[in-house]
Amino acid sequence: MVSVRQDSSGKPSKECTRKNRYMFKTCRKIIVVAAIASVFLSAAVADDQILRTNINADAKTLNPIQNSELISGEILKHVYESLTTLDIDGNIVSGLATSWSTSDDGMSATFKLREGVRFHSGREFTAADVKWTFEQALTPAKKGGLMVDSLRSIQGADAMLEGKATSLAGFTLIDEHTFSVLFDSPTVIFPLYELFIVDSSVEAEYGEDWSQKVSAGTGPFKFRNWQRGVSIELLAFNEYWKAAPGVDGVTFFVVPNIETTLSMYEANELDLVSVPRAAARNTADDRFTTRPCQ
Repeated sequence: MVSVRQDSSGKPSKECTRKNRYMFKTCRKIIVVAAIASVFLSAAVADDQILRTNINADAKTLNPIQNSELISGEILKHVYESLTTLDIDGNIVSGLATSWSTSDDGMSATFKLREGVRFHSGREFTAADVKWTFEQALTPAKKGGLMVDSLRSIQGADAMLEGKATSLAGFTLIDEHTFSVLFDSPTVIFPLYELFIVDSSVEAEYGEDWSQKVSAGTGPFKFRNWQRGVSIELLAFNEYWKAAPGVDGVTFFVVPNIETTLSMYEANELDLVSVPRAAARNTADDRFTTRPCQ
């Protein structure tokens, strides 16, 4: 990603930064970046360095277990993490799992989890949280989203979806940071699936509508506020296991209209904007630096 700061003349200076390396890693859009001085510089323009960006529609849910749409997913990927992830070249790399292996016959997989990772609540992340997340997604009353299709290959998943079981038979807890899964048929792509892991204590403490109240992930940002149809606010999680984010927070403003989005950018109301490729012609001047998002 390229970040651009405005110089004293008000024009962007071409300076790359990794401060927002967690933002928009896999989208297929053109990113128009404006790293406004008040966001990225340490000058005392504001006490908080909040990155302001846009989404073209409101999220449907902020519950990763129920999510089944792209915009919610773009928000959730900064709050929750999967066992594995993809690097900039599309290679599968470790996420919450440090290693994994698949049996020669493809009928089982074993995952070793990263130790020392903590949820936004302060609780330590363990294999029990993975099991709870999987079982929540497969419980009919919880209305699981995209995650359900990724979990169907595990033994016992169908029984849970049909209401015939309350636990996932093919999931085995080996120790606090190791688990294995058995499959109904040979499966080698299971480690590729995006499975956002949730703090298993959150529902008991905050109720079934917990996702509208608190943050239950391990990601670099944690949920702060959702003003329906207006904005979604995330705050930096300074105890993030990789490193604290380079900004204090991110606010996603709901801006359905492209022209309004660009006008807000020009008025210094947005710092980083995402627009469809077809709109790139609107940014073909010195006020903008554009680059395909990676």
